[in-house]
Amino acid sequence: MQLPKMRTAPQLAAEYKAADPNTHVNAHFIRGLVLSGIIPYVPAGKKHLINADILSEYLQIGQIPSIELANKYGKMRVIQAKR
Repeated sequence: MQLPKMRTAPQLAAEYKAADPNTHVNAHFIRGLVLSGIIPYVPAGKKHLINADILSEYLQIGQIPSIELANKYGKMRVIQAKR
């Protein structure tokens, strides 16, 4: 079983900065993706743990095809009429 690489937003930003010093991916950008529901997270106390592979997949193709997100913000949905 392969364990997921779970990191906080500042840790992920530091990893991207170390790999590419000219990157514009920073902790604020990653936090925004998490808080808007685009990237899923696991709450751990006051921290949000983010799967590094999922973030990388999102940054490469602009979407996460392998995960069905519970947050459907911005999508149309059926509303049942009261009778």
